[in-house]
Amino acid sequence: VLSPAVGQCKTVYRGWWDGRDVALLHLRSGTCDTEANIFSLLGRHPNLVTFHGVVYHQQSQMLLTELAPLGSLDGVIDGHAAALRGNVEAWKGMVLQILRQVCAGMVRIGEVDIIHRDLA
Repeated sequence: VLSPAVGQCKTVYRGWWDGRDVALLHLRSGTCDTEANIFSLLGRHPNLVTFHGVVYHQQSQMLLTELAPLGSLDGVIDGHAAALRGNVEAWKGMVLQILRQVCAGMVRIGEVDIIHRDLA
């Protein structure tokens, strides 16, 4: 485990597993089994992080997922906002590309009748 990022509902740790960078999600609400089942239902999709399994560490469960190398979506947007300041067309293009990718992921989530509480 390398470095944690604390969010509202979970702490995300960056780690190393099977020769690659991964994310370890420690959920606060004790819903690890539910989240693992949801990830399993979703399967692989190019616009969703890949679920690798559940890890047990010091009497707690954590989800093991693909690491989003650029971090959270809002962090990516904020990081590019400053770089694209003054270039409205480039900004619009980036936002449109992000929205298309988010929508594609949400379509997959909706296909298995799941409501994503952060985006609903």
